[in-house]
This record gives sequence, structure tokens and C-alpha cells, in this order.
Amino acid sequence: MFLKKFIIVKYLIFFLFFCSFGINANEINVLQFQNAKKLIDDKEYQEAISILTPLAENNFPSALLEMGKIYDYGKGTNIDYPKAMDLYIKAAKLGNPEAHQRIGDLYNFGDGVDINQSKAMEWYLKAAELGDPGAHRIIGLLYDFGDGVDINHSKAMDWYLKAVELGDPEAHRRIGVLYYFGDGVDVDYSKAMDWYLKAAELEDPEAHQRIGTMYYYGDGVDVDYSKAMEWYLKAAELDDPEAHRRIGKLYEFGDGVDVDLDE
Repeated sequence: MFLKKFIIVKYLIFFLFFCSFGINANEINVLQFQNAKKLIDDKEYQEAISILTPLAENNFPSALLEMGKIYDYGKGTNIDYPKAMDLYIKAAKLGNPEAHQRIGDLYNFGDGVDINQSKAMEWYLKAAELGDPGAHRIIGLLYDFGDGVDINHSKAMDWYLKAVELGDPEAHRRIGVLYYFGDGVDVDYSKAMDWYLKAAELEDPEAHQRIGTMYYYGDGVDVDYSKAMEWYLKAAELDDPEAHRRIGKLYEFGDGVDVDLDE
């Protein structure tokens, strides 16, 4: 109770301070939210929660969404899927596109609810209608892998392309994968590389790893273990787990480097 009162008082002080400079309430909310997002990036979850809580209580949609993620992933607190769902639903009712997608995820993976891919698709489609890039990509993935729908690579491509138009990095990579394996299109390593490079420019970790793998096997390019290592290292810096394994493989077999089993 004391902590909650402290948070409210702190928020009021902040509010009054900025009001004195002629900044309106919505601008203050945005500034507060941006501060909270930075704290989350820095893993200062409790401080972020102290900022987000009053914003969420005042029905600021982005804060409701972010608090939902905190409970969804257990950032600084225990995972609580029912709380996450409740917060996502409140944000969705206020028109937040990503909140619709997150509700779809809960149904898709059965987090706190029974798996229901039909409901998941409904929520993803609502999110897509509102312009959420991730929802377009996820619908593409459902068609790509046949999760709750028949496999349809043409529809997957259509949804990936829509996600690309909205700037989704992973969608660029997924199109590259379709061309690499020839799913719904002819195998085309050149186009696969083009799409992987676009995804890599947008800091997609797996795209870096897949480019490295194309150089490793010589898919559409000359075999080049040095370039493979360069791309794997970039992917590893972005925390791609497969890249770490592939770097180890290069050292294990001495491909482009001296054999080093310790590495």
C-alpha cells in the first residue's frame, strides 16, 4: 500500500512539474512512457513498473500494452498470463494494434488459455486491419507452416509482403526463406540473398546467420568461410543461438580457421 501511494505521489509531482512548463497531459504521458521503455531496455523493471502503473490506471493504451508484456514475459515479476490478457484486452479496446496481436499470441501458444488457433487468427486479423506489422508476418507464418490452416505458401508470401511494406524485419527474412527452399516459388538463391540482406540491414539476427550459411555452403555464391565467419559473428552479437553453434563448427573442422576445439 505504501509503495502504491509513493508511486501515485511521484507521478503527481512529475505531472505538476511539466504542467508548469505548459506541456499537456498527453505529452507528459508520452514522455513518461518513453522513459519507462528505456528503463525496460536497461532491465530496470521495477522502476519502469512504477512509471507504467499510474499510466495504465489512467488507461494510456501503450502503458496497458507494456504492462501486459511485463506479466506475459515475467519481467521483474512473476509470469501472470491472466493479468497479461486483461491488460491486453483493455489496450485493444482502446484501439492499440499490437495488443490485438498479443492476445492472438496467447491463444496461439495456449498461454493461460486453451490453445485456440481459430481465435488466434481472429485476433491477428483484427491487428492486421489496424496496421500491425507483426500480425501480418504471423498470419504469413500460420499459412507457411499450416498452423490452424492449410499450408499455403502463396498466401504466406502475400502476408509477408504486406508486413514488409510496414517495415517488419523478420518478414524480409521469411521471404528469403521461401526463395531459398522454393516454397511456393522457384528456388532462387539470388533473391533469397537479396531478402536476407534487407533483413540484415534491419538488424534481424537470423538473417545474418542465414547469409553466413549461404557462404558456408556456396549457395548461389562461392564458398567463402571467411565471409561465413563474419556473418556468423554479426549474428552472434545479436544473440542468434544458431550462429554460436555454427562458429563452433568452423573451429571444430578448421573451415577457414585453425582447428580449435576449445573455441
